[in-house]
Amino acid sequence: MIKKDINKSTGRFRLSAAVAAFGELLRGGKYSNGFSFENSIKLAQSVKNRDTFNFKGELINLMRTASVLSGEPGHRNHQQQTSGNNMVVE
Repeated sequence: MIKKDINKSTGRFRLSAAVAAFGELLRGGKYSNGFSFENSIKLAQSVKNRDTFNFKGELINLMRTASVLSGEPGHRNHQQQTSGNNMVVE
């Protein structure tokens, strides 16, 4: 069944879609159809699955960095603090 609202899909699907969109944006966004780094970040953040090894957190940090470096309008400019284990604390 095709779902028209991505928010009704599984967390795994949403995270996979965020990663795929992020990869496409890194390649220049030829097929991104207006999807932005900020959209990828929001999609990844919507996933509430357990992130034992902080892979999703690291992905989101990479997305934020790419957003800032790309000069994308409206990017988030977060003040971030890191703990001793390099995990971002917000």
